[in-house]
Amino acid sequence: MDLPTIYCIVDAPNVARRARMQARFAFHGLNEIVRFVEPCVPVDGRVNGIGDDGSHAAEAIRMQSHVAALRTFLDDSAFDDDSSLSAGAIVIEDDVVLHNRFVGRFAETMCNVPPGTPTVALGYSVTDWAGFSWSGVDSTCENLTTTNPRALRFPCAYWISRQEAARVVARLDRPLVEMPVGVTSAAIVHTRHALVAYPALALTEDFGRHGKRWFAHADYSVAERGARTTTIALCMIVKNEALVIERCLQSVRHLIDSWSSATPDQATKRSTRSSETSATFRAGCTVRPGWMSVTTAASC
Repeated sequence: MDLPTIYCIVDAPNVARRARMQARFAFHGLNEIVRFVEPCVPVDGRVNGIGDDGSHAAEAIRMQSHVAALRTFLDDSAFDDDSSLSAGAIVIEDDVVLHNRFVGRFAETMCNVPPGTPTVALGYSVTDWAGFSWSGVDSTCENLTTTNPRALRFPCAYWISRQEAARVVARLDRPLVEMPVGVTSAAIVHTRHALVAYPALALTEDFGRHGKRWFAHADYSVAERGARTTTIALCMIVKNEALVIERCLQSVRHLIDSWSSATPDQATKRSTRSSETSATFRAGCTVRPGWMSVTTAASC
């Protein structure tokens, strides 16, 4: 299937962010279908119900930026045929990394989306998977789940139908000073019959605490080669710790991207097993035959 237009919400003054997103889209051959939409910024910097911490103002501006992207989509597609899923659009924020197989995964996922689906969350943070269940035309594909508003947070990318975009714009296209307190961009993907793509097709650049917990950095890093990317590797020199090595690795799995260790005992098998069951990082276990001094091991 042809990918729909991608509307990328960009921080206008941040040229570096836009350049990074252009590079990511270019890697996937998507630049020709991308439109950049500048965020909505209040003239006087004030928003209804603003607190001292500015939290409502920030969320209201973010919500209105999404509304602006949806309004642009509706204007662009006013005369298009809405008989297929390609009539929808992808909305994405400008601080995300894309899945290595973004194009292929998106096509596979959308082929499993039932007619009438309003939105599909493509990029998100999830606190836990309780309350989600496999869904789609064929639930055995295991690439779509139902949504759980209490666990699914911070949508940074989503597909939305034109009908749903019109509904959102009709309800929330208003001056910032009239934006209801408590309404966030997450409401767009928390509608009835909304679905969630699995795995996430986009994640925030910092991966977030929950992103590291559920998804492997390696699956989102191929387009980042040569670009700014920060990862964390755990390096260990271990001796006779087979009983605790799994617990050690599990305690930090949400904080690291890779690991390596020098170990002469059964900890090798246990540490490898622990990494193989982790959806968060890939093993880089370096096993040295026999034991060696700390100085020697550290120099390897």
